[in-house]
Amino acid sequence: MTPTKIGRYEIISELGRGGMATVYKAHDPSVDREVAVKVLPHEFLHDPQFRGRFEREIKTVAQLEHPAIVPVYDVGEEDGQPFFVMRNMTGGSLSDMLKQGAFSLEDTARIVERLCKGLAYAHKKGVVHRDLKPGNVLFDSNGEAFISDFGVAKLADAAQNMTGSGIVGTPAYMSPEQAQSGKVDARADIYAMGVIIYEMLTGQQPYKADTPMGVVVKHITDPVPEILHDNPDLPPEVDAIIKKCMDKNPDHRYATLTELAMELNKVAFGDAGATRLNDSQLTRPLAPGVVLAGKPAAKKNLVWIGAGAGALILVVAAIFLLRGKPAEGPAEASPAAGATVAPVSAPSTVPATATSVAIPFGGADKFALVSANEIWLMNPDGSDAQPLTGDGMEKRNLQWLDAKTLVYLSDTCVYTIDITVATPKRITCFREVKYFDSFRVSPDGKRVAISIDMQLVIVPFDTAALERAENRSDLTKMPGACTDIRVSVKDLRWSRDGTKLAAIYVDTSTTVADQFRLLDVSRCESSAPIVLGSFPGSEFVIKGFKDNPSFSSFDWDGDQTFVFTDIIRSGGFGNLYIYDIKTRQGKMYNPIEDTCCYRDARFSPDGKYLLFLFQDSRVTDQAAYKLFYAPFNADGTLEIGDPISLPMGIFLAPRESPQPALRPIQ
Repeated sequence: MTPTKIGRYEIISELGRGGMATVYKAHDPSVDREVAVKVLPHEFLHDPQFRGRFEREIKTVAQLEHPAIVPVYDVGEEDGQPFFVMRNMTGGSLSDMLKQGAFSLEDTARIVERLCKGLAYAHKKGVVHRDLKPGNVLFDSNGEAFISDFGVAKLADAAQNMTGSGIVGTPAYMSPEQAQSGKVDARADIYAMGVIIYEMLTGQQPYKADTPMGVVVKHITDPVPEILHDNPDLPPEVDAIIKKCMDKNPDHRYATLTELAMELNKVAFGDAGATRLNDSQLTRPLAPGVVLAGKPAAKKNLVWIGAGAGALILVVAAIFLLRGKPAEGPAEASPAAGATVAPVSAPSTVPATATSVAIPFGGADKFALVSANEIWLMNPDGSDAQPLTGDGMEKRNLQWLDAKTLVYLSDTCVYTIDITVATPKRITCFREVKYFDSFRVSPDGKRVAISIDMQLVIVPFDTAALERAENRSDLTKMPGACTDIRVSVKDLRWSRDGTKLAAIYVDTSTTVADQFRLLDVSRCESSAPIVLGSFPGSEFVIKGFKDNPSFSSFDWDGDQTFVFTDIIRSGGFGNLYIYDIKTRQGKMYNPIEDTCCYRDARFSPDGKYLLFLFQDSRVTDQAAYKLFYAPFNADGTLEIGDPISLPMGIFLAPRESPQPALRPIQ
């Protein structure tokens, strides 16, 4: 019978059941999110020796912090039954996808590269998976692959060894040494990866037998099958890779997963593909604008588009960039506001401001964006990308406080993150609010404009005072507070000199519609903000605004020009508009072949470039979008070039809002 609660987790439904565990979808009321709870058998804790082993092993597993590993949020015990709490992966498993057919060589190489990143990281931490298989490769809603169940097989192995009940693992993917209860190390995972690659490229497993034990025997005794017999369209080099992965002698396999990924990339993408990997870090794909949709295609190349452009970008990057190894920074958790908050799946490496040098564009030398609920940092051309977070929590409203500090919102809380150590710190949480839409610090860092419960409050940027505030009323009581209750505010931007604010507000005077309002807040401590003007109006008509009178996003150069989008498709993509507040002239401007749709446009710090996303309205609204950084001319036109080459790990989903923030050169 399905339980109603496990610990504090409210069970919604059963997701799956196997010999070692049952997995439930559950709700975590403490942070209001859905999670997956994996419950292990009661008998795992029958022995005091095993209990100690369990506690040590689970601590190790929970510390595996990598973007390609399903994060473990919590570990507990309910009535003597141990359980894990993990991110709920909604994109299905690799096993599910294989039911649709084989993958192309390029798609296989791309997924394997990501998996190798996570496995190589775990191996360096001394953790071997032991049960690597398609069912333990899960995808999120954006098509990103994650490895799950790290350590579970090892825990099971420990329990079996105490009871003498035999080997642990999955017969179809088990290395010969594991099948014979021999010494198991990282090379067993390399063997299993070879089996997975075989299955991805052919749609079938290398060994077949009538019984699981028959499959085990074949892994021990039979030669490695010729993969070209099952898929003759593959290059001959793939057969050599499979045979090296699955050699019966562990000493004859690849020494590391990095070496395996390099070889597979070389076959899939040419010589340049092998050079993009090294022993310290597996990096991004070569092609710009590439997104894996999360579905395989038999013998078709779905994602390797624009390889020539990608190679050109690498050549330019080689000329202009100096690269360095990221610094490492451990995170330490603390529940107190103002203390560090350690994301369970934070990346193992983080960028340091002095480790890479790029030619800046538009007065920016870095930009941050949100992908799959994580913050990424990269150069203006997409190079030197690094994930800063790994907790899976929703994030929005990115803003730079200084050269090394970002501020962002998550639910009703405000966080900062130091990019040199990738350690989030919570400034405050507003516990008693319904809406919390914007938190914008003034250019001089002295004030912050907040949209809370749809009303504007401006207060001194005093983190100690903000920590004590739990609602809008608390904010209005802070010394120096200034409020404007006349409008329902959704988002905010400061002028460059910090004397004005631009706001999206909801105009309810005649009909519910979004409007822009420009406010003078230079004397805000002594009087309410002064309205300087608003738009659009009769002189500036927004196409389609009658049917959907909303803006998905906007930006202001802090002086004269606004850029914003209406909402046409995919939850926020629409036509791009430019508006000059001095001339009161505006226009709809779709710079790419006069075609919709755009979102999340951001001015560069000097106002001479525009960063924006584009999804071609001439194709399906589920199409992936591209990120552009284009020169913005004085006449309000853009010079469109190639899209930014995005790194591995950033899968821009059709309805995702990356909300980029460009870092001004200090």
